[in-house]
Amino acid sequence: MSRIRRQSGRGLRALFVLPLLAVFLTSAPAPAFAWITMLDGEKGKMEVEFRLMAWAMDAGPDTALIPGLNSAPPPAQSENMNDFFVRRARVLFRGSISKSLEIGLQFGQDNIGSKVLRDDGNMRFKDAYINYKRNDAVQVVVGQFKVPFLR
Repeated sequence: MSRIRRQSGRGLRALFVLPLLAVFLTSAPAPAFAWITMLDGEKGKMEVEFRLMAWAMDAGPDTALIPGLNSAPPPAQSENMNDFFVRRARVLFRGSISKSLEIGLQFGQDNIGSKVLRDDGNMRFKDAYINYKRNDAVQVVVGQFKVPFLR
């Protein structure tokens, strides 16, 4: 009897695992095309992208403050808190005047609707730069920008 139960248990697991494995193997990742072209002509190209990150949290009372979290840490939390808010909202503009000259602008707001106030909770410019790229060996970027990871 136990032998029959073991075999039927294996069959049930295979019944669920094989379709999931088939879906996983057949779903090849597709490239993301997030930029929306607003203008594309002889004089240049203008694109826009919107980014949004939401955050949900369920936190209890603070037992200790983490040093270095931000410049002005909020007061210690003394009760349970459930929160759902927009962590980051960004609007990015990218324009190319010629093949070698690109202008980028990114602005946004962090922690929209958060119960915990942070020092970065208002609208501000994140990136504003001019990029001159003659070829793969020569590139000059001037302005305010976050350096890409691992570059």
